[in-house]
Amino acid sequence: MSHGRDKQNYLFAESDMFATIEQRKQQVKSWVDSLDENHITNSSIEDLCTYVENEFRLDTPELQDDQALVDQREAEVEVNDNFLYGHFDESRPLRLSGTLVELVVPFTGNGNLFRLRPNTFSSMPPRAIVQNDHLVLQVAGVQLEQARVSNALKSQIADIKKYLDWQRADTNPFNTGLRELARGHIERRKQKLLNNRNLVAGLGFAMKKRPDASATYTAPVARKRIAPKLPVAGTAPYKPEPVLDEGEYQNILDIMMNMAFLMERSPSAFTTIDEEDLRQHFLVQLNGQYEGQATGETFNYQGKTDILGPVNTKERLRAPSMRDGTN
Repeated sequence: MSHGRDKQNYLFAESDMFATIEQRKQQVKSWVDSLDENHITNSSIEDLCTYVENEFRLDTPELQDDQALVDQREAEVEVNDNFLYGHFDESRPLRLSGTLVELVVPFTGNGNLFRLRPNTFSSMPPRAIVQNDHLVLQVAGVQLEQARVSNALKSQIADIKKYLDWQRADTNPFNTGLRELARGHIERRKQKLLNNRNLVAGLGFAMKKRPDASATYTAPVARKRIAPKLPVAGTAPYKPEPVLDEGEYQNILDIMMNMAFLMERSPSAFTTIDEEDLRQHFLVQLNGQYEGQATGETFNYQGKTDILGPVNTKERLRAPSMRDGTN
């Protein structure tokens, strides 16, 4: 009943599932290592883990045999029992005109996994043709009987489902642990990057200035990134908070003073503007020199502050208020 010995179409016979899963784990690590620093330090870890879950999971196919469609056509089929037809040349297979019955079975999941041999398997894997989102099961013969064809197709479906169950026993633990696997790689790389940045910030040298910085009025100041500096850890465990380097603090004060001197030299340009517009002039100078966004009239955890400069997405550096009595 074979359509042809030259077309075996064995499923689950090309690659090993265990080796594929180990390779997949390495691919997750390689993907995390290939991300640029911005993605690691400025993206949500949970969002990155969700991406890894969707991109690298192994979705074992699931047959939808209740939606299967059957068809038949005339075809030349290879006959196994040569002697029955008086054919005694075993070196040359006998082919006769017969009937080919095909059952098209849709499936969900990743069709590439039909190539992978699960850790549990039998000596004779099932056969089918994988096409996009469906399998084609075949039964061929010269004189086909309805009951025999029905039993053969049902037997093929049962064998394929058995292999898929074995395969699912391998893929489910991998998929379940994929998020934590990704989280471990992401957190380790993020910590390494943050350690590198804190290392440079704490060396005591001036931060490298950007070549595209523009001058501001009387005192040219290059655009620089505010680098938070971790304080020295005490004996008791605590979460370090970022502090502004003294040199950067003085640089910010210089920018503010330069703006104040400009206002003194051109008082007529500022006599008619209100406090909010006046604040905007200071913000323009700060945002022009530092990467990030300084904000005005921002609510802080202890109340509203006039000018707030960002350190990262969670913490901010507070500038002296125009109304709290400080200069």
